[in-house]
Amino acid sequence: MKKVSHSEITTYVDCQKKWELQYIKGLKVDNIHFQFGSMAHKVMETRRIPDEELYQDLKEAFSITSWKNYFTSILDELDERMSDYEILHQEYRVESDEMVGVIDVVWKHKETGKYLITDYKFSNSDKGQVDILLDEQMYIYAVIFATMNGLTLDDIDIGYINIPKTEM
Repeated sequence: MKKVSHSEITTYVDCQKKWELQYIKGLKVDNIHFQFGSMAHKVMETRRIPDEELYQDLKEAFSITSWKNYFTSILDELDERMSDYEILHQEYRVESDEMVGVIDVVWKHKETGKYLITDYKFSNSDKGQVDILLDEQMYIYAVIFATMNGLTLDDIDIGYINIPKTEM
């Protein structure tokens, strides 16, 4: 049986034709938002900021004058906000009999030992508590993560790390 990702399910629900083109025929969707997200996820994972000459079209599209300024401010704020946590895993693959996915960051609280699984959301609008409550992706990942690691759901918190696609 083929394992499906949350993205595949969401694509199918949104538009079956798009799902067919992507997941059956193998056509890749490539737009400026996808390019930005892929590049920015890599920066968050590696902490390597791109040279200023790279991705000029993305800089222009999202009114970013300097990759260094943009990513340094994001990384510094993240370090400050997450100072009570340590990073255990980045790009952590979760897998069950039916589903597969990737958690952007798995954190562990330094004092309580509680896990926090997070997803980076690069967006021009903030994802709030209601968005988290309505999005099943992180709940599904929490269940799979708990099962894979012999944990209960009480051991795990979920969240988004909202990052604007504009310079702060």
